[in-house]
Amino acid sequence: MSNSVQINFKGELVTVEELPRSAGNEKRFVVHLPKGAFILCVKEDTEGAGRWIDEMANHGTAESGEIGALIETALSGQQNSL
Repeated sequence: MSNSVQINFKGELVTVEELPRSAGNEKRFVVHLPKGAFILCVKEDTEGAGRWIDEMANHGTAESGEIGALIETALSGQQNSL
């Protein structure tokens, strides 16, 4: 089942679509920024905390963490409204 949300990132309304989970069962999302789309996934670090990773770069950035937090907030709000 596909899920889509909109987030406000730096004053821009950005569409985020949930993708099927990865082979490692990680949540994945395609983020449609004005500069182009990219895929974020949530990976657990060695302490079990979820980190937002740019799938192509295979590492997290300040931007991926900020967008990930906005996605979590949007999805949480969506679940509360059901």
